[in-house]
Amino acid sequence: MKLDVKTRNVFTAISPIRNGLVWNSDRTIAAFATLQDICLCHASAFTDYTVPPIAKTIPLLDGTAALNFAQSSDPLQKDLLLLINAHGHLMTYEVTKNHRNEIEAVLTSTGEPSSIPSDFCAAQVYGSTFDPTTVSFWCRRDVLFWRSNKNAEVHHYQLKSDIKCFAAVVVDGFLFCTVGCVNGNVYYIEISTSKLSKLRLVSLSSPLAVPVLCVAVSKFDDYIVCAFSHGPKVTVVRWELASKKLDIDGSLKIRRDLELAGQTRFLSTDAVINEFSTDICALSFDETGKKLLVVSNENDFEIYEFRPDPEDEEAENWSKLVRGGEAGERPLGYCGGAFIPKSNRVLIYTTKGSFIGFDIVKEDDFTCAVEVPPPITGHQSLIVSAEWDPSGNILFTAGFRDHEIHAMATLKSGVFAQISRPESHQYDVHRIYPLSGLTLAVGSDELPFRIYKASGSFIQTLKQLTDIDINELKRPGEELPTTAFFKQPVLGVQNVAANGDEGENLSTEDFKLTERPTTNQLMKYTYWEVAESLYGHSHPSSSVTVSPDGKFLATCCLATNPKDSAVFVRKTSDWDIVSKLEGHTLSVNNLAFSPNSQYLVSVSRDRSYALYYKETDRGVWAEAIRAPEAHKRMILAAIWLPDSSVFITGGRDGVLAYWTAPDGNLLGTETLEGPITAADLARTPLSDGSFLIAAGFGTGSIALASINFTAPGTPVFTRLGTISGTDGFSKQITTIKFRPEVKDPGNTRVLAVASESSVVKVYTVTTPV
Repeated sequence: MKLDVKTRNVFTAISPIRNGLVWNSDRTIAAFATLQDICLCHASAFTDYTVPPIAKTIPLLDGTAALNFAQSSDPLQKDLLLLINAHGHLMTYEVTKNHRNEIEAVLTSTGEPSSIPSDFCAAQVYGSTFDPTTVSFWCRRDVLFWRSNKNAEVHHYQLKSDIKCFAAVVVDGFLFCTVGCVNGNVYYIEISTSKLSKLRLVSLSSPLAVPVLCVAVSKFDDYIVCAFSHGPKVTVVRWELASKKLDIDGSLKIRRDLELAGQTRFLSTDAVINEFSTDICALSFDETGKKLLVVSNENDFEIYEFRPDPEDEEAENWSKLVRGGEAGERPLGYCGGAFIPKSNRVLIYTTKGSFIGFDIVKEDDFTCAVEVPPPITGHQSLIVSAEWDPSGNILFTAGFRDHEIHAMATLKSGVFAQISRPESHQYDVHRIYPLSGLTLAVGSDELPFRIYKASGSFIQTLKQLTDIDINELKRPGEELPTTAFFKQPVLGVQNVAANGDEGENLSTEDFKLTERPTTNQLMKYTYWEVAESLYGHSHPSSSVTVSPDGKFLATCCLATNPKDSAVFVRKTSDWDIVSKLEGHTLSVNNLAFSPNSQYLVSVSRDRSYALYYKETDRGVWAEAIRAPEAHKRMILAAIWLPDSSVFITGGRDGVLAYWTAPDGNLLGTETLEGPITAADLARTPLSDGSFLIAAGFGTGSIALASINFTAPGTPVFTRLGTISGTDGFSKQITTIKFRPEVKDPGNTRVLAVASESSVVKVYTVTTPV
């Protein structure tokens, strides 16, 4: 049996490295770094929401310190993506599109490691289309390095201060480089393309003894324009041919006569921008070179345009086009931004990894920046949970260090996108589990488990944006929420109704989202209510789960002794504890109720599992069996067959073990190629009666197989495939969940997988009919 596995969706966040979002030479492909990986995107995805935003991920064993595409004024057959990892390796990937317009990336070279990673990497391509020359640049403290792909010789030039930023462009047979240093100096350097060892310092700017944080260079007409920042101040200088007519009369510009690229050019200061109160974090030109984006750390940005001076038609200057941002809104901390090619859109990214889109809209004589929905959403830290609600309509994910919980659903357009952010927690989140599509249990570093309930605006938003039947999301007896929406206090974790103490008269209709939510709407209007706080555990949470009938909630915490490792079982009707189950000596890693809600299995760091059963007459839970040394290493996964007759455990020893319930007999084992960190079983059997199982490894790969329990004796395990490489993950798998199939899924299953690399992927797994 051959499987067809396709990546349907990728959710992640940008890592705030210096280069941020970078574009290939013709601006059809973008790349950005996550916590651990590189993501490649089609440019159209940033304006067309029906296009999957992330087309390809490149898993890396080490994080990224710098990232950039090689630039060329001519079309390239293969784009070159350069990155410097945390160990200082300068790595090069060839990036192309195949005949199906799919992005492909192949690693072509890795450099020597260095204890001093570079703050930047860059490259310029020139020469023949079929055999181009590529010159790569990087630095080590105060030394600038460059080399050609035509030979292995590395050239270098030592400056008088550590290098902070760099930009280059090819001008008339020379590489024109702008280098910013921590002592405030800006160096203009030219390197001959015919003889790379020939370097000449053209000029030096040193307006302030403040580190140069950003530089950018553009070339258009006969101009070369350089922009650089010192703290909150931006300076824009222009190099123009001396043959051009000079507007001497009335000009306050100081022009210096310098030789650059074999021609005499005048260097003049075009603009000094002093409108920000905090440091500039990004400078970026658009594809024409005539618009400049300036982004500051204080959550605002400005766009400047090179256009005729309204007071002198023969003169051209940089004029402010628009100012945008989040003045007065909840701060996100901007750390970069970029123009989206062939559009009027800019994309800003924050220190928390969020993307914020703005359309630059002009009406009459007024230009404004209007926030639009982000094309990419996700977490910036490792993902601890990815769980479907019981109806399979909503996928909830939780980030550990970013403290956020996200909710995704399929919109009417067919796009699977984030529609809510139920919580931005004050503590590290450890585990989540939905009781329904409207109620969520959350365990964190905070001792109590919290129960969150959706707001009335969430219901209205679902009705407006999706085709989900709201009644499918409810538990039996659960009422639909009516409170408009909840806000999060500056301090504390208990969200409160927005129309509470402030006396606001707000209705659900006031906060009904009629379009896909923007980043700020997600952050302001989609929080859920903290309905219950469940105390009892003495340490941070380790796992939480809910019985399929919705009547019981089981929780546990990190522990080093039998008492603290106890599993608490509560009734969801009143949240009272009905049982404290002491079956382990160390932390319980996972909990799983049987599909018939009659059994509960717990697996632990102590390498044992414990099976509990419900005493029907008393409504309490008791231990049926405990199996010490069930695995040779800690057990992390526990799953059930749909008929509740068998449960499967998986551990770091790489073993899947099959056990009968309630007697705990071992039916058999299967040894896989690595430590098993997560596993799940599709509920609906395949055509031959077997079940599809997915097991995730500590290496970031996923094994797909079928297990057949119909034949007598040992279950038959048949390996069907592996998800790895660019389809897989770079770090440990933390959660694997097949979407619950309320209706017959046919031969296609949907699988959500989360990892420590901050990436969540949703796959479709299709078996032959």
